[in-house]
Formats: sequence, structure tokens, C-alpha cells
Amino acid sequence: MLTVLVSFLTALQFLGALPKGYAEGLAIWVYVVTYGGLFLWGVTAFIATLSFQHRIKNKQSPEKRVF
Repeated sequence: MLTVLVSFLTALQFLGALPKGYAEGLAIWVYVVTYGGLFLWGVTAFIATLSFQHRIKNKQSPEKRVF
């Protein structure tokens, strides 16, 4: 849940809805790399968590499914 919150807040900061703090002397590419990287990390961790939960759920299922 914390990862989703961080990802959401990062996206809002990147879009300008939330202030970025003290920004004097920083170019826009710094924000793109930093906040874009944090956002992608958050999305990746969230997808990995969902994948792990799905895999564990399927292992605990008493019936075997053949695809």
C-alpha cells in the first residue's frame, strides 16, 4: 500500500499538482529522471507484488488447472 501511495504522490508531483520543493538551479530533466524513475519503480514493485500474490494463491488451490 505504501508503494502505491508513493507512486501516486510521485505522479502528482511530476504533473505539477503537488509542489516539488526548492527547485532553484535544477533543470527539468532532473525531475523527469528522478520522479519518472521513482514512479516506474513503484509501478514495478506493485506489479511484482500482485504477481507474487497470484502465484501463491494458485499454489494453495486444491484443484489443479490444466491450460
